[in-house]
Amino acid sequence: MKKKILLSLIAILPLLTFVSFASETIDKEAVESAQKKLEEIKIQLNLCSEQEDKVQKVLYEAFRNLNIINREDSLTKEEKINRYNKNSETYHNELRKILTQEQYDLYNSSARGQ
Repeated sequence: MKKKILLSLIAILPLLTFVSFASETIDKEAVESAQKKLEEIKIQLNLCSEQEDKVQKVLYEAFRNLNIINREDSLTKEEKINRYNKNSETYHNELRKILTQEQYDLYNSSARGQ
């Protein structure tokens, strides 16, 4: 019995290592993307330091979720679109809680290229 358990653990170890590596990659990419986007908008919106911290967390979660969706091969195109839309909705709802109405309107108009 112990031998079967040990063999099973040995068999799944590479998979666990891959999952861990993929998660670290997703996190690293999300941090980099969030930081880049924050740098773009903090001056444009004149964010205070408290807003910067909160926006950075929201950006990180949004980019992390996008990376997870992009890597999920088992989802259909429609499922991915639904998840993208849900992620975007959550992102914008969180931004509305942090930004003033004027800041949010400015961000939203610049994001849409207006």
